[in-house]
Amino acid sequence: MKHKSNIFEAVVHGIFLILGLITVGCVLLITIYLIISGIPAIRQIGLIPFLFGTKWASTAAQPEYGILPFILTSIYGTAGAVIIGVPIGFLTAVYLAKMAPKPVKRFMEQAVSMLAGILNVNRELYEAAHIDGVSNRLQEVIYVTIPAIKPHMMFGAIMAIVNAFQNANIGVQLSGANPTPGYAGQLLITHADEHAFVRYEMGYSAAISVIVLIIIWAISQLSKKVFR
Repeated sequence: MKHKSNIFEAVVHGIFLILGLITVGCVLLITIYLIISGIPAIRQIGLIPFLFGTKWASTAAQPEYGILPFILTSIYGTAGAVIIGVPIGFLTAVYLAKMAPKPVKRFMEQAVSMLAGILNVNRELYEAAHIDGVSNRLQEVIYVTIPAIKPHMMFGAIMAIVNAFQNANIGVQLSGANPTPGYAGQLLITHADEHAFVRYEMGYSAAISVIVLIIIWAISQLSKKVFR
């Protein structure tokens, strides 16, 4: 029986390994495709005018391809999502874990992802903190809870970043047009979508997508450093 169980576990492990490698391979292929497709457009425009130009007019007599406004609006939207979402999630989790009445806690505890991290903080850490002079719940949160659940906060920050980019289409949905009127609600994601599926300019869309990948990677790395 033990031999059969080991064989079964090995097979399941092999299946998950293959599926994981396929997923990683697909992501790498998409990334490579975007880079290969986007580099010619970036070379044609010029990296500096592309990144720091303040006007996008691809159909003008003298076309301009500056994506700085779209980069800034994407960064502002992402930063806003992190600044608002992470503290609200964290403070809600702290309230439910440490301060809420039991009926409220039972009703709401499943709604907060970071709550599991707070509930799993070793009680010995709190006891040691009290020995060192921590005297109230606020000090427990500052000196014990926050340092202990930083990995969970990092996950929350990264999910807020991902959701901010996923919800980039809201401006298009509200205005009913892509591009939005006067490009007022245009972000990098919707800008790439416009050039891929409205104008069918795949090279420019790929170039914009490369910038999106770099921004997401950079913000994720920054989140790791902040919440490490």
